[in-house]
Amino acid sequence: MAKIHGVLPLSLRRSLDDATFYIGRDAYAETGVDLARVRLALREQRKMRLPA
Repeated sequence: MAKIHGVLPLSLRRSLDDATFYIGRDAYAETGVDLARVRLALREQRKMRLPA
């Protein structure tokens, strides 16, 4: 998070601070979430539905 925070413009840093989330590696093995698709959705600033 610190790396991301360091490269964002000030206006986006505030929104990152307000909407922090964490993704653990354990979740990938249990849910089968494709991390490449998650990264793409983050880059494109798109919503993504994850399995429960």
